[in-house]
Amino acid sequence: MSRPSYGKPTNPKPYDFVPFAGKVRRQNTAGHDRLDLDTRFSGRLVIRFEVLTPLFIGDGSYALGRDAGFPEEKVIRPFHRVGGVPTVPGASLKGVVRSIVEAVSPSCLTTTRVPFKRLPKNVELTTSYRATCKPTHACPACSMFGRTSQQAKVSVGDASLLEGGRLQLFRLAPLYAPRAFKTPPAYLDKRGNFRGLKFYFHSRPHEDERQPPVEVIPPGRKLQGMVTFENLSSPELGLLFFALGMEGSISLKLGGGKPLGLGSVQTVEAELTLLGIDYYLQTEDPPDVKSGAELAGFVDRQVRAAVESKLLQVDRAQKLIEILAYKPGRHAPDGAY
Repeated sequence: MSRPSYGKPTNPKPYDFVPFAGKVRRQNTAGHDRLDLDTRFSGRLVIRFEVLTPLFIGDGSYALGRDAGFPEEKVIRPFHRVGGVPTVPGASLKGVVRSIVEAVSPSCLTTTRVPFKRLPKNVELTTSYRATCKPTHACPACSMFGRTSQQAKVSVGDASLLEGGRLQLFRLAPLYAPRAFKTPPAYLDKRGNFRGLKFYFHSRPHEDERQPPVEVIPPGRKLQGMVTFENLSSPELGLLFFALGMEGSISLKLGGGKPLGLGSVQTVEAELTLLGIDYYLQTEDPPDVKSGAELAGFVDRQVRAAVESKLLQVDRAQKLIEILAYKPGRHAPDGAY
């Protein structure tokens, strides 16, 4: 049976690229064998995200519409749930945050499906023979988020829907799987190498009324999750704040349907608890808790430390901001993509 023809590829593209790091930078990194409470930070963040465009993370199954609370539909694809509550898996959120850290810092890359020969010679993959990150001497991303044989210093928990209520349905247009292995021209620079790390723009969602629906969290709803960290330097903590959108210049893209405008979320509130010696000795002294304006000032100082140390590379961060700054005027492609 012949494949259907969908015409020429969509143009302009709903994505852009952040250039690869010029050179991977590795430093001595603190492990888990001891806590440095004088020069490094350990603690936890409770974060609230606001959904800006419909968010879809499927549970891999199909459900009868009447069983899912949508009797007008025959079949739907349900949202992922934990204990009956719509939830963004921590692994999904961590992957997004790590990809941002890799994009704006001098780090190696965790994985790729593109032909190795199409990558610039200075690009290093965490799992390739080129990579030389070690538990005690690693790039920023590997130091913070771990790698094979190295435990992460940042742990990202699930983010669950805060308030109850019925979700909505969205008719998601057909999407091709990423085809970077076929090296489409839009992915390549003048030398024939891949241009960088791909990120999707935020845009107004597009529905295809001919398709069966998926269950989505609608705009305006809020999610809450927790991030814990140990032994992060001030620049590393600044990188984490930036990648979580706490600095305010970017919004995250989560879940499925990114090319069609789905999955835009924004950090709107956070509470930071810094854990000192009193916590670990289980004394009665209260923990150091920051929120509101105090937290905003603390975040700003750590991000500036990341910039000054060049762990947060300004030119690449600015390119990422151009892509991930939320601009609701942009429209998603209106055809199969």
